[in-house]
Amino acid sequence: MSVNRLEQKSLLIISHSYKPLLNPRAFRWSAILEEWAKDNTKIDVITSWQPGQPREEIINNVHIFRVNNALIEKLRSRFIKTDRKTSVTKNKNSAKTESKTNKVIKTVLKKLHDLTWKNIYWPDYATLWKKTALQNAIYLIDTEQYDAFITVSDPFTSHTVGYELKQKYPQLKWLVDIGDPFCFRHDTPTNNHFLYKQKNYNIEREVFAKAEHISVTTESTKNKYTELFPESAHKIKVIPPLMAPAEVKHTSTVSEKNDTIKLIFVGTLYKAIRNPKFLLQIFTQLLRTNFSKKVELHFYGDINDCQDEFKKYQPLLNKNLFLHGLVSREEVLQAMATSSVLINIGNDNMYQLPSKIVEYVLTGKPIINIARLENDSSTEFLQAYPGKLIMHDTKDGLFQNELSKCISFIHNLPKDLPLKERETWHRTFSPETITKQYQNLLAKPIPECNSTQVLS
Repeated sequence: MSVNRLEQKSLLIISHSYKPLLNPRAFRWSAILEEWAKDNTKIDVITSWQPGQPREEIINNVHIFRVNNALIEKLRSRFIKTDRKTSVTKNKNSAKTESKTNKVIKTVLKKLHDLTWKNIYWPDYATLWKKTALQNAIYLIDTEQYDAFITVSDPFTSHTVGYELKQKYPQLKWLVDIGDPFCFRHDTPTNNHFLYKQKNYNIEREVFAKAEHISVTTESTKNKYTELFPESAHKIKVIPPLMAPAEVKHTSTVSEKNDTIKLIFVGTLYKAIRNPKFLLQIFTQLLRTNFSKKVELHFYGDINDCQDEFKKYQPLLNKNLFLHGLVSREEVLQAMATSSVLINIGNDNMYQLPSKIVEYVLTGKPIINIARLENDSSTEFLQAYPGKLIMHDTKDGLFQNELSKCISFIHNLPKDLPLKERETWHRTFSPETITKQYQNLLAKPIPECNSTQVLS
């Protein structure tokens, strides 16, 4: 028997990221809420404010309230780079024209930040947002009649806001949406685990206990949380990644004007969990083949702490190797549409699925996935995708074998996936399908817990 969709009159969402920020949470929840609002549901969003953004606006029937401490945000945007991705408002040449003095100041302040504040904040970089987000949420709840509220992470601070709201308004149904794990996220921790490891575990367990529903994006994440918090296992639901609509004309694999082979990576790099070292080594070897004059490698997104990996390739920059940094979503979509091959670097943990792998599939382009784990989440996701190559970032002397696979794949590139097959993938992961799953989840009664475990 199918579950009727929840006829929500009003929803409140607490999400630190929303339009026009450029990160997975902003893309996912902007698409979901704009779809949800089509059902004549009143949608209010409390999100973070940043310089240049309006404090309040309505986008596609979603009412957005941006809150934060103005002075802190201006200082952060000017000097300190956090894990948060901002909207593209600067000129592309700003990095070139920035004075050496400003660069030195930023470097010094960044190091000072990393040595002090970054080592003591909890639960994450957004902790100073909590007070204003909570105050505004309380005001809205007291003046509106919400049927439920949803908190979204990353960052986990959104859930600490929700935890306090649930204590004050126990009658409101609470859905906790987890984009990235928190308490067992060790490779790229959101805070100082030496100080807060047990505290992280305790608060996440309490959040799970208080919420009516918890949604995660992968089965492996659900299994891990079930192991950690068995008393809340009955609340956890897998709602997969989302493919946001791409309003870009699909193009053929190889440009009609020339035979340039464009290898494109889209996403954020991290030295610990998504390192480009292996990809760069493969690429330099490709330049020694008969592809040398026509192969290019493009990176779109933040390179974070991987800058050192690119230093040795300085002579190739803007010739065969291109670093575009953070650009608009439209530019990213256009780059994917005009690519020859899309490159994905799998995470160094099995619980996080790189968000762009989902949009890669929608393009129908050939995909090279570099797996860094035996149980790589991206490899599992791509099982049914025909035009792929799975490479292994190995440490056991098999580099030449992987290189040979790559050369053969590029030499005999698969045809782009036909439109009909791409539409099948899109239906599964479309905003309409994913939104319906959230609606159905909120409409469901909460099953009784069968676990004999008790909270510690």
